[in-house]
Amino acid sequence: MPAAGFDYVPHDLAAALAARSLDTVERIDTVLIVRHMAATRGTMRSALEAATGPMPVFEDGAWRAEPVATRTRTFSFPPPLGAVQAVSYGGGDAVQIANHTHAAAIRTWVVMPATLARLAGPAARVGGALLATRAAHSVLDRVLERAPEGPRAEARARTAFGVLVEARSPAGETARALVAGTDIYATTAIINARIATRLAQEGAASAGGFRAPSEVVGDPVVFAAECGLELQRVL
Repeated sequence: MPAAGFDYVPHDLAAALAARSLDTVERIDTVLIVRHMAATRGTMRSALEAATGPMPVFEDGAWRAEPVATRTRTFSFPPPLGAVQAVSYGGGDAVQIANHTHAAAIRTWVVMPATLARLAGPAARVGGALLATRAAHSVLDRVLERAPEGPRAEARARTAFGVLVEARSPAGETARALVAGTDIYATTAIINARIATRLAQEGAASAGGFRAPSEVVGDPVVFAAECGLELQRVL
């Protein structure tokens, strides 16, 4: 299992739940929204590196590289959020989702304000060119070293996130699932501990090889609840 963070596992659980409603899955889109983000120094560094480099996307049954924010799209979350603007990014959760849904196309998206969404692509391309230089990396390192190592507990608790997953069949049928939680760092810790426990249980990892979270944890709704997440099908 390559990753078990607050984004990877909820995405995969929601994808598994949505895919259950369809006989065949042709395409899956996952949409991440984070509110009141309080990030550690390491998260900021990882996000900058990822946002300015080519990222993997799965289209037509094959992997290829694509810059972040190459595409923009409007998605409709359940009320009260409603319609939101999102930009494409090559989330690693697509690797796990592809393993069990067998969809021919999987795209990951992150919600941004409309103005930022329009600027995200050009900004990522410029940033990528800058970060390719040793001097820019040195400046970035110095800036991040001055940032706090991590947010306080009360700031982490204010962070809220949601993941909407849309699965589509070849006939155009759609199934959707939504998962929501708070405090991305506490959630990641709980998820990792519970998945490690599942993997350590007798027979859980006996098959070996690549396993997605939803292939190990059993009922995705039950496991999500154990991790303090709310996972449900939505219209």
